[in-house]
Amino acid sequence: MGSNRRRIDVTSIKTWANAQPVEFMDCRDIGHNWISYTARRISTGFERVLYCASCGAAKRQDLSKTGLIERTTITYPKGYARPTG
Repeated sequence: MGSNRRRIDVTSIKTWANAQPVEFMDCRDIGHNWISYTARRISTGFERVLYCASCGAAKRQDLSKTGLIERTTITYPKGYARPTG
């Protein structure tokens, strides 16, 4: 049977990684350093926004009235995401 997996171009990944700021690679390796930014009440509970002190990514979370995380959206800085292809 054939595989739907794409072949990984290791050279292009290495080239891309070497061009990234150290802060981006630190976040990818050990995780983001999330800092609380804002919090507010919304109709379904609460919204909080955190930002990464290292790379500048922003994380928005919607929490229920009991504190359960219902949804998380992360916006990464320009250049953080690896181009597809």
